[in-house]
Amino acid sequence: MFIERLFILAAATVLVSTVGSLPPAPPAASRPTRPAGSADQSPAFPSTWKGRWVGEAVNDNGVDPVQRFTMELVVGELSSPQVPSEPAACEWTILYRGGAVTAPSTESPVQERRYRLLVRDAAKGEFAIDERNGIVIEARLLNGALYSHFVVQGTRITTREKLEGVGTKDERIEVEMLVTRDELAVVSGGVESVPEVRSWVPRSIQRATLRRSPMKSPDPAR
Repeated sequence: MFIERLFILAAATVLVSTVGSLPPAPPAASRPTRPAGSADQSPAFPSTWKGRWVGEAVNDNGVDPVQRFTMELVVGELSSPQVPSEPAACEWTILYRGGAVTAPSTESPVQERRYRLLVRDAAKGEFAIDERNGIVIEARLLNGALYSHFVVQGTRITTREKLEGVGTKDERIEVEMLVTRDELAVVSGGVESVPEVRSWVPRSIQRATLRRSPMKSPDPAR
């Protein structure tokens, strides 16, 4: 899994409101409804993301010098499932080159992750990243941005990826990854009628701006 080999960057910005202070949800009948495939769910996703995207990424933990490296995302053509019970999917390959990659000297400094994007329910914005090793990260498309949140070996990671400036010269994918450590939770509240709240101090943050780049020719060695 890519987190095990990367110099993990990313910090979690946690905005916590006391549960008891939240207003009650309105009755279901009074809630505004949204038609399936509405604009903020970006029904064209992932087709509008198709292609190769490359750019500089930075890792900042607020203490050490900022690390800079290259990130690449390749989004393939969405294909229909061969088996009706399987979801539609497309290539979702991530590559890292440069200082943020930590690997044994016997390995290439380029870290390639050949994942797949799975379409769970496009109308509801439900997708998943299949790492092809038994690990599947659930994701949700909200207001045009793809979000995921997961915990691996005590590291809690939140990711956000969004295509901006569609069809313009400034078209780009903005990527943000925030990281905290589960064992560093700060607990407060929990007295009388006040609910207990757990919060995490952000550890690091990774950001990247990726822009369209010509597709590379397939490597015949693969």
